[in-house]
Amino acid sequence: MATPGFGLPEAYMARKLFMEKRKKCAREDEEKSTQMKISTIKGASEEISY
Repeated sequence: MATPGFGLPEAYMARKLFMEKRKKCAREDEEKSTQMKISTIKGASEEISY
């Protein structure tokens, strides 16, 4: 018969890795959106300036 804590370390590590992956993806998405805003602002300022 398995002990009550059997499998907890595996579940802990799987959750930890999943959360790290989510944070990494969120950071990358944030960087992409920031770069898009900067390029949009640059493009708009080039169109306006004569």
